[in-house]
Amino acid sequence: MLDRATSMSDDHELLKRRFEKLKLRKTERATVTQERRELFQGGSAVALDTAITVDEDAFWGRSERALDGFIAQGMASLDNLREQRGLLERTRRKLWNAGGTLGLSKSVITYINRRTAQDKIFLIA
Repeated sequence: MLDRATSMSDDHELLKRRFEKLKLRKTERATVTQERRELFQGGSAVALDTAITVDEDAFWGRSERALDGFIAQGMASLDNLREQRGLLERTRRKLWNAGGTLGLSKSVITYINRRTAQDKIFLIA
């Protein structure tokens, strides 16, 4: 589980870096598009800008859904680990109780065996 959490953390960091690069690229493209528009003073740059914006909006939507999925998966893993911890705690308590009971039983059996041996000696005498 720890490997899975580490892997998810690494994936999250990678996606964050990609996200920042794409955000920077988007601002650079917007600047370039604005400069083109100013240079050409025409409609062709507007059509290109609209196509890029639609493409990037779709990308941002997919990225956001993917990040939400990673977060949900991480939270589910964390809940699973908490549940396993509780199960292990209950198991540990049961083992300690069983160990205590066995220890007590062992001492009682030893006492009974000793008493039986003493009773045989008295009976023979």
